[in-house]
Amino acid sequence: MAVASFIGGSILVIRRIELDRFVALARTATAAAAIALSAIVAITSAWLAGCFLVVFVLAGCLGFRVDQG
Repeated sequence: MAVASFIGGSILVIRRIELDRFVALARTATAAAAIALSAIVAITSAWLAGCFLVVFVLAGCLGFRVDQG
């Protein structure tokens, strides 16, 4: 009976370690995904800002003006 109890306890400990590893892996994956998403948003924002800058510079070079007043 003691042997069965020991084996059962060992299995529970091993499963707990596996669960802890899985949780740690999930947290790491979530953090990596958040960093990747932040990088994509930053790159997209910079790209859009560059596009607007090019459009405004070209518009200025072509003589388009915004009337004030």
